[in-house]
Amino acid sequence: MHHTTRTHGLLRCLTAIAGISSIPTTWAAKSEDSIGLLYANDRDGPWYVPRAEFDAFLTNHPNATGNYPIPGPNISAPAAPSSLGNQSSVDGWSWSIVVSADMPLVNASYKPDDDGEGPFYYTGGKVTFNAPESLLGPGGNLTVDDGWQVCIFTWQINDFPYSDKLRSDDGTCTSVLSDECIADMKSEALSATVKGQCSCPIMSKIPSCERLGDVAKVFNNNCIGEFRTARSLRLWEGGKLETGAYGDAEAHHLGNNTGYDNIGSLAFPALVSFWNANTTNGILDDSLTSLSCVRAADAVEGSTAPGDAESGGIQLRTGLAGTGIVLALCMLML
Repeated sequence: MHHTTRTHGLLRCLTAIAGISSIPTTWAAKSEDSIGLLYANDRDGPWYVPRAEFDAFLTNHPNATGNYPIPGPNISAPAAPSSLGNQSSVDGWSWSIVVSADMPLVNASYKPDDDGEGPFYYTGGKVTFNAPESLLGPGGNLTVDDGWQVCIFTWQINDFPYSDKLRSDDGTCTSVLSDECIADMKSEALSATVKGQCSCPIMSKIPSCERLGDVAKVFNNNCIGEFRTARSLRLWEGGKLETGAYGDAEAHHLGNNTGYDNIGSLAFPALVSFWNANTTNGILDDSLTSLSCVRAADAVEGSTAPGDAESGGIQLRTGLAGTGIVLALCMLML
């Protein structure tokens, strides 16, 4: 088993050097398996690594990222009447994700037992909801009209069965949901936002979604709905809201890519709905409501994107200048 793991790591490195994008990954997690994650909090990262070190490593040593623009309003001004073509919309709203393959278990309060094979690492990541920079005021906080409110819904995927179809999703969630189901979920979310309750859409109560069966079962998991008022929006530092920071529950040694392919390729469902409480026309317009499945599909230079047996998607970003470094790392794995 140890020899097989190192062979896989070497193959991935050599693939990056040669630029061979057609070789499928075959050492990913089992299909429809439950996902094991460790979540970070304000003080500690996964494995009780100091949070500051966790954040700094993700910032300085990313391996894969993803960015998914969504429709959103100009929250610095009152909502324009829908009869004017929804002129409250503005570019710059997005979901983003960053993943690092080999985050060191240094200064961690908990570590696996020493097996004599070297230091331990883990795969970690972070999902963030981003407001447009154009809406930031002089102090770096968002400028928000008092009437705006938003519901942000996220689904927990830890310890739940997970559909591997989401690992190759394009960010729209259409790999597991129909257009009709998505439209009905958005309508449910908007109604909740208007009421200020942020109650999650219940799949079993939405006929178009229930008909999809097991393929959409990740949306039957625990859902968290967060209500944000204008006052709350103004507190977002830099116009960013972290909605999930996590790490692999199984540590690994350098060169073992199993955790990266498994945890790094996850898509995290998220639904956002905006509403302005001062809207008086009585028309519920869901054009500012969006559903996304956020995954790290783009590799940074010198890395490969996390893949799995179903998608087979190795995306390469390796330049010739880094070939010598990558080859040296490959030889160290032997």
